[in-house]
Amino acid sequence: MNRSSGLPPNELEHGYKALVPLGLLPLPPMYKSRHFAQKFAQHVLDLHKRMQEKLATQYASYESHGNIHRRASTFFVDDLVLVHLLPERLPSDTAKKLANRRADPFQIFKKLENNACVIDLPADWSISPIFIVLELTSYVSPPPELLHSSFSSSDVLTSSLGLGGERVPVSLLTADPTVVTSDGGFAANISFDANVFPRFP
Repeated sequence: MNRSSGLPPNELEHGYKALVPLGLLPLPPMYKSRHFAQKFAQHVLDLHKRMQEKLATQYASYESHGNIHRRASTFFVDDLVLVHLLPERLPSDTAKKLANRRADPFQIFKKLENNACVIDLPADWSISPIFIVLELTSYVSPPPELLHSSFSSSDVLTSSLGLGGERVPVSLLTADPTVVTSDGGFAANISFDANVFPRFP
């Protein structure tokens, strides 16, 4: 039984359901008439037409189910996007576990149909500038209040480490508030030297 058509292959090919192997034998002479041939030919044509309509419906159902997790292309030329770097794009001598997963926002140079874009990458990058929509994320500039925040980064580190009111000397502290998280929010990319923190027993 064919899943898409709902009929056995023999019925689709021969026009009738063969219950036994004898049903595939040639028709006897009594059925070899012009009227029966025209009627049977029309039956086969109608059967194929019904199957074409049913297959079209089934294929549309398969397509809608397969495209549930796909998103439409919403990128245009000159838009800023974040590029997702897959491990396959990195050179073979790169520590892929330590490499960045996303690159800084770049400008879309050209669109290829609706599922791929040509990105204006730096000249020293030795990778293909063509990325599919799945590898791109829209860049959203951070709000002004996040760029000009008045709180102290050392206070945040002190409270997060559970050291009470004691100030911890932090060197080489950098915070880049332009990092965009996977859910569309913003997070501070903070890095510090672990050697300046006291060691606990």
